[in-house]
Amino acid sequence: MPIKPTRIPYLLFDLGGTLLYFDSDWPQTIRLFCQRLEDRLTAWGYTFPVGQIAAELFGRNQDHHQKPDPEHRELATADLVTEVLAHHNIQLSPSRLRLALAAMYTVSQAHWWPEEDAALTLRELRSEGYRLGLVSNAGDTLDVHALVQKAGLRSYFDFILVSASLGLSKPHPAIYQRALAHWDALPHQAAMIGDTPLADMDGAREFGIHPIWITRRAPQGQQPSQPPAAVIQTLAELPPLLRTWNPLP
Repeated sequence: MPIKPTRIPYLLFDLGGTLLYFDSDWPQTIRLFCQRLEDRLTAWGYTFPVGQIAAELFGRNQDHHQKPDPEHRELATADLVTEVLAHHNIQLSPSRLRLALAAMYTVSQAHWWPEEDAALTLRELRSEGYRLGLVSNAGDTLDVHALVQKAGLRSYFDFILVSASLGLSKPHPAIYQRALAHWDALPHQAAMIGDTPLADMDGAREFGIHPIWITRRAPQGQQPSQPPAAVIQTLAELPPLLRTWNPLP
């Protein structure tokens, strides 16, 4: 049985599947995401076989997510796009690459929404003195910031750490180490709240952080390798749970 922690002043949150949910078909959305790159290139006057760049980008994206790197290296979307375009002898300036990425991410951003209890829970936790950080596995840092801003959640977090900016993703210990360094905190002083058994639960435990598994949108058929410190179905259950660990004065 997991040992109940004694004092947890620092809370790390996952983003997608934890604070936000996706309301559409993911593969279809990614196909449109890739098509948006071709649309932008066409508008800039580039010529290429219609559909080929989008198909290559979709295939590379699927490979990256279905065959995770054993060393948990994060491939930024900007690098992925640059690699695919290089096969067609297309090189975008940094400003045009950023414009292309912004156009592409509008496709997926339209389908991410905050859980109805997200803001209320974060507000309650902040009012009780907890320090909150966000740690997200994602291919583009600006996209994550845009999603958090759209959801109205930015003000609750001391920092936002995105795997694309570090080049490593959860469950790599370096991403947890970087997160705790923002507070100069020790692992046993923190809890990780997330939906993914490997990245969030097992990764946090291996680093000494207390894992709290939120199962509302957890991947079906997957389980953490060991029981987490706690299991909740919704975010609203988190403040009462933490009060049993950290009684209010």
